[in-house]
Amino acid sequence: MTDYYADKKLSFSTVRQFAQNPQRALDAWNGVMPWFTDDSALLYGSYVHARLQDALENRTDNAHLNALKDAEPALFKKDGNLYAKYEQADTVASVILASDLVQWVRSKYAEPDQFDILVEQGLSGELEGVPFKGKPDVVVVDKYNKRVFVFDFKTSKLYPANGMDWISTFDNQRVYDSVALDSAKLFAWQAGVYIELLKQNGYADYEFQSRYIVATKQDVPRLDVWTISKDDWESGLDYVKTFTRMAQRYIDGELTAPVIADSSPWYNLRTHGSGNRLTMTSSQNTTHS
Repeated sequence: MTDYYADKKLSFSTVRQFAQNPQRALDAWNGVMPWFTDDSALLYGSYVHARLQDALENRTDNAHLNALKDAEPALFKKDGNLYAKYEQADTVASVILASDLVQWVRSKYAEPDQFDILVEQGLSGELEGVPFKGKPDVVVVDKYNKRVFVFDFKTSKLYPANGMDWISTFDNQRVYDSVALDSAKLFAWQAGVYIELLKQNGYADYEFQSRYIVATKQDVPRLDVWTISKDDWESGLDYVKTFTRMAQRYIDGELTAPVIADSSPWYNLRTHGSGNRLTMTSSQNTTHS
C-alpha cells in the first residue's frame, strides 16, 4: 500500500497554499523550500492527533504516540515527558478526548453491524481530472441509514467565542468575518474535499454531515464545535476545484506563478541581494507659504 504522505498528489493543504501564494507553493511542491519553516505548531498538532488516533482506534498500546516519540525528538525529553513548550498540548488533547462527540464516536464500536469507523484513512480520487488525496480524521458510516459523519479535530490560537474576528482571507485581504474562513482554516474547503473523495470511494448515495472540533491553545482550552452546512462545503469545493486547475497549470509550467509579498521567511529571502525596491510616495500634497 502506498504511503499517504509519500504519494505526491495535490491535497486541500497544497491547493490552499497555491491559492495564497502561488510561487511560494510551487517552491514547496518542488522541494526548493518548505512552506513552514517553524514546525512548532505542527509538532503541537501532531501530539494531539497521535493521542486522538490511539483513543479513536481503541488502542491500548499507544502505538501512534510511541511512534511519534521515536520520530520527533524535538517534542520529548529523554525521560519521555513533553518539553515545557508542548505540555499544554496534553491538556488540549484530553479536553477533546473527553468531548461528547469523541465519546459518541467511540461508542459506535459496540455496534459494528450498523457502523463503520474509519480513522485517519487516506482517500484518493480526482478533482477536475487532477489526482487528489485527503485524509479526514474520523469518518463514521451509518450503514443502516446511509449517512456519513465526517469529523476533523483542530487546535487553534484563541479567537472570540462567537467565531467572528479579523481574519486573513485566502487572497490576502484583512476582513472581519467568520474565523472558519481564515486562510489558516478554510474548514468548508477541506470539508468539501473530504466529502467529494468519500463520494468517489463508495459513498456517492449517502447523506453527509461535517463537524470540526476545535480546542483553543490555552491552559484551560475552550472547545468549539463547528457545523459545516451543505451549501458551505459545496461552495468550498468549488473554490478548491478552481485553484486545483490553476495549481496544475503552475506545476506543468503553463502559467507563471505570481509572487505574493507575504513577509514569510521564503519571501524575505527573495529580497536578499537586490532588495525589496520601494519608492516613497506622499498621500497628500502639502504646500508651505
